[in-house]
Amino acid sequence: MFLIGGYLAEVASDRNLTHTVFTVLSRSIPDAARPVHDAIYGAVDIYLKEHPTLTEVERKKVCELIDVKKLSADASIHAAQNDRLLLRMVVQILFHEQVRATAVIKEAAHGNRALEQDWEIKMPLRSK
Repeated sequence: MFLIGGYLAEVASDRNLTHTVFTVLSRSIPDAARPVHDAIYGAVDIYLKEHPTLTEVERKKVCELIDVKKLSADASIHAAQNDRLLLRMVVQILFHEQVRATAVIKEAAHGNRALEQDWEIKMPLRSK
């Protein structure tokens, strides 16, 4: 997987590489075999940087290679600030990060309640 991601990043800078060929190369590995899409995001970022004349439709097809749910936190932060990505994709990234953060907060709050309940059981208040 890393080999293909590295290869995609390398060929993405080729100005003669069409978006169709780039897309076919990217999809040559099944999505299930890529638990993290950071390498794909990096390759897409390079491709968009090196091909600024793509049409909106072509940019959309290239951006659709990225599964925002499979981006690491660092890649999501970078992508959310990336002006080469489509606005719709940036919104999806921000939404997913908000959902992820909310889940972490809820899990932490649930864990704190369990600790408080344990404390109450173990350390009952005593009257004097």
